[in-house]
Amino acid sequence: MADKDTTYLREDLRGLFEDLPAAWDETRFISGEVGEYVTLARRSGDTWYIAGNTNDTARTEHIDFAEYVGGQDEYLAQIWYDGPDDNDKTDIAVEKINVTAADSIDVKVARKGGFTIKLTKIGETEPVSTAVLEYVLGLAEDVDTDGVVDSVVEIFNDRKAAAYDILERAEAGDPSVTQSMIDQSWSGLIEIMQYMSFKQGDMTDLQKVVDLANSLDLTKYLDEGQQKFNDALAAAEAVLEDELTEQTAIDQAWKSLLKAMSELRLKPSKDALEELIASAQSMSTEGVSEETAAVFRSALARAVNVYEDEQATEEEVASAQEELQTAIDQMLVSAGATDGEGQETDSSSADDMTAGSQQASGNSGSGKADGGSQTTISSGRPAVKTGDTTMPIAGSVAVMALAAAGAAAVWKKKREI
Repeated sequence: MADKDTTYLREDLRGLFEDLPAAWDETRFISGEVGEYVTLARRSGDTWYIAGNTNDTARTEHIDFAEYVGGQDEYLAQIWYDGPDDNDKTDIAVEKINVTAADSIDVKVARKGGFTIKLTKIGETEPVSTAVLEYVLGLAEDVDTDGVVDSVVEIFNDRKAAAYDILERAEAGDPSVTQSMIDQSWSGLIEIMQYMSFKQGDMTDLQKVVDLANSLDLTKYLDEGQQKFNDALAAAEAVLEDELTEQTAIDQAWKSLLKAMSELRLKPSKDALEELIASAQSMSTEGVSEETAAVFRSALARAVNVYEDEQATEEEVASAQEELQTAIDQMLVSAGATDGEGQETDSSSADDMTAGSQQASGNSGSGKADGGSQTTISSGRPAVKTGDTTMPIAGSVAVMALAAAGAAAVWKKKREI
């Protein structure tokens, strides 16, 4: 029988389960093999239920009604069975025939499917009342379905049509129609009429926000805030799938998603920090005070750590860059002061060195020292170079001072000429 519970809401199936007895007077094994198939018959009073199912192999079950119908009595046989090649088990067929002890039937059992036969003795059915059903059908005719969710309208129309069918069969004296079937029919119709307030919500805005959210490349964002964003996106997509969602819930879904999107933070650009680190790694602490050198090394180490941290915030990057720039400036000042102990240093040369470090932080960052050596940003190697391959800062200041003095002399000589 059906794998989907919604299939059992069909009017032609509900009667089977509503009238199914909770206790039995007799049970018979008809046929079967373990793990292959089985067919049983069970009796409650004068009513027989014969049912069977099978595995992946379709088969035919022969039912001889003489085993269950006595004498000349006539029975109504209601047959429910799965249609062929019905993978979802939602295509359930229903047939009705009158049978006697002289009759038999071959039931085709679909693979992974089953069947049920209900035998009801004709002439022993109790009288039924259709007054409530008729009144509810009158109410259903006045229902306005304009703007109502499509799925609700579909269920309403199906139940109304089924209710009319039951009414016609009851009025024609169909013995298979029971009072329980009639009562279930009108109560189901009343139930779906109560959903007529479910108007179709406008999901245009929600769809736009969800589309934008799905277009984001989360690898460009910091981890913080991503979980909240993903949860809000999942909730919004669930609302899109539920056409019964009210407009207030739809609006709240896209607002929550937008708020979560606004709280995402892009990973900051580290280009300037990278260039400043490359410039700093090309410098030597030779000729500066130990205290200044220690501050410089610490600032450079922190800058490298921030550079390598994938989750570093914009504030952390800016702070590391500012701290390293300050340390470089202090190095230049310290180098100038040390050089000044032996001779007076042209103030313009110190300015030239400061400008040089600032220019390095703004260029593409070749990462080369004055001596031509290549530098690499890495926390796995010494952050500061020392030795002959890098020109000491004090020496750099002296050279710059001499160059500046020479340039001034040439300029003065030209004026005299």
